[in-house]
Amino acid sequence: MSFKGIFSKNNFITMTIAVIAAVVLSGGSFFALKMTTKKKANRLITEYKKSSKYQTSTLFTPYKGSDNPKIEIISYGSFFCGHCIHFSKVVDQVLKMPKYAKVLRYYAKSFVSKRACSGGYPTCTISLLSFEMMKNGLYWEFEKRWKFSHSNPSLEKGIKIAKELLNKEINLDEIKKNNFKYAKIIMSEVEALGVNATPTWFVNGRKIVGSVSMKVFIEFLEFLLKEKK
Repeated sequence: MSFKGIFSKNNFITMTIAVIAAVVLSGGSFFALKMTTKKKANRLITEYKKSSKYQTSTLFTPYKGSDNPKIEIISYGSFFCGHCIHFSKVVDQVLKMPKYAKVLRYYAKSFVSKRACSGGYPTCTISLLSFEMMKNGLYWEFEKRWKFSHSNPSLEKGIKIAKELLNKEINLDEIKKNNFKYAKIIMSEVEALGVNATPTWFVNGRKIVGSVSMKVFIEFLEFLLKEKK
């Protein structure tokens, strides 16, 4: 086809219609995405409003964020839970924003269950290892290396990271002996609070279950800030 044919009147009209349709469809997709975000944020706000207020504890719990928070989030998560890792990354991104870094404090609790520990599952051992990291002021670095590593979650992965951070061989029997008291505290907490899924997070004492996108999380934080005024 010649250039003249390409830019004939009929082809020009067809191309114009195609461009307009593409613009309309992309605009519609953006609007639909915005509505979906709003809908999910509203659902989150409703869950928050309906929740009872729980008596939570931050004892032996690493945190990051504001020194004078208006919003406190205590999250129970597992190192083997993909949704927990996603939510942790969302919080990381939000805390990089000055507006939210000033008002938000995030506590991380390593979820551990009686079943996992009595059965000797890796989920329990990694939690115990994370308590050892906490005592040495290395929890956040341990968590960062774990969640940004491309290898699959495993006991071997946790031992490797801990060995690098502590610069010594890891004796699991010693880790278990020295840190099981922290596991027992978490076990009693999750039983009292009814935590049976991860991530479960408590926002100023109110329970939320599951992960959310960064856009939804920001909409939720905006609601909380307005509520505080």
